[in-house]
Formats: sequence, C-alpha cells, structure tokens
Amino acid sequence: MKLFYSENETELLAWLQKIMLIWGEEDKLFDIELAKKMKEQLGENCYLQGIPKAGHLLHLERPCAYNRQLGRFLAYVNSQENQATS
Repeated sequence: MKLFYSENETELLAWLQKIMLIWGEEDKLFDIELAKKMKEQLGENCYLQGIPKAGHLLHLERPCAYNRQLGRFLAYVNSQENQATS
C-alpha cells in the first residue's frame, strides 16, 4: 500500500487513528510545507508539531523537544482512550 501515488502528488489514504507529525522546521529533505499538506490530507485526527532549529534528524538534533512533544501526544491519546472506555 503506497502513501504517495507519485512524486508530484501527495494524496494520502484516510486513517481513523490519531496521528502525530513531529517535523523539523529546518528539514531540507522534506520541508514543513509537505508536512502541512500531509496533515491537511490526513484530516482532523492528524496533529502537526514543528520543532524550531531542527532538521530531518530532529529526534537526534533536539531530543528533549522531540520527546516532550511525543510525550504530550501520547498522554493525550491515552486520556482519550481512557474516556472512551469509562
């Protein structure tokens, strides 16, 4: 199953689960505009957080910022699941 149909087309499949895109704002390989397009196409269950002063390897370049955003997202998803099962 492909996410991208061609190099020029960024149509994505619809996903039901929550998705977090954590993106380096200075990524030279895949710029933040691509992330914004992906978020728009993935829909309301997709969240985008840009990390300033980080490139493509943001988890290595800014590990504290990356882990903080990931932790917030996982806590949010966990709280939503807990509410749904209560």
